[in-house]
Amino acid sequence: MSRETFKQSDTPRDPKIETEKEPSKREFCNLNELSEEQFTALRNRIEKAKGRIIAFIHPYYPQEDSIWTDVGDVRQEDLEKMRASLPILLSTQSENSPPILVFQDTDRTNELQINLKETALKEDSYFIPTLPHDPTPSSGGWDSLLHKLKNLGVNEVIMAGMNLVIEWPDDTDPKVGGCLASAAEELSKVFKVNISKFTYPNTKEDYARFHGPKGPEDHKPRKSDH
Repeated sequence: MSRETFKQSDTPRDPKIETEKEPSKREFCNLNELSEEQFTALRNRIEKAKGRIIAFIHPYYPQEDSIWTDVGDVRQEDLEKMRASLPILLSTQSENSPPILVFQDTDRTNELQINLKETALKEDSYFIPTLPHDPTPSSGGWDSLLHKLKNLGVNEVIMAGMNLVIEWPDDTDPKVGGCLASAAEELSKVFKVNISKFTYPNTKEDYARFHGPKGPEDHKPRKSDH
């Protein structure tokens, strides 16, 4: 199988990553710049996936720049496992798989080029430029994106990436933070949201405990969890 070649657009304010333009090549497309044909193709894929998409939030954001770095120890093995899952998913998609949308900091779009240059895409995939250090889409904000996803036929979003941070202080109620958590909150206003196993630093199990039926105060992690 041939490898895809990634290149970055010269457009500074709305960067685009794409593969070489050959009929057999798959593209990594800016969701804001889809042609009518590409939009229809994506909508058809989402229909085949029963309305599901995967939203991968800031997978290559450097931990040293994160405001959450001091929350527990950086678990390098878990971080690398989360990041390794993206190229695996991209290279094993089928036409019936949920399309993958990568939310990427506008100032760090080149990180997709660097980290995915050896990835052989099985299907077209998509990225959404966001504000720096923030999962908010840089073009039109959340309202515009939610409207676009609704028009594409999305009804469920599977969340992956970072940061999903849940703190259990001893003297106060648990708190949820991080770009993944913020994106999940916005997307859940319109769509069903599920947390995948590909998150960092906290897990889907932690998130489920926080949102459990008894409320967050009864869902503190066991000592063996962290």
